Amino acid sequence: YIRPQEHGNHTQTKVLDIKNGLKFVTDKEFEFNVSHYNSHHLDEAEHIDELVKDNATNVRIDYKVSGIGSSSCGALLPEEYQLKHENIDFSFYIF
Repeated sequence: YIRPQEHGNHTQTKVLDIKNGLKFVTDKEFEFNVSHYNSHHLDEAEHIDELVKDNATNVRIDYKVSGIGSSSCGALLPEEYQLKHENIDFSFYIF
């Protein structure tokens, strides 16, 4: 990506088992990202070469993420692809 804000999003996940023994589990599906860049550095960077690696691993767990075209760049997503849930019932377990 030219602008690195969104990278490595994984979908349709029920179990995320990280090498250090941390495990995220849900009965439903979730989306996640594991990165060596925190959200502040990602927001500030205009290009990939401006990123500064953290000394930590950042884990993001999301119910869902709206796809590209969600006014982040360009037109809105077509109605059928828009994330418009008013009530979200989502939970996960950390082991």
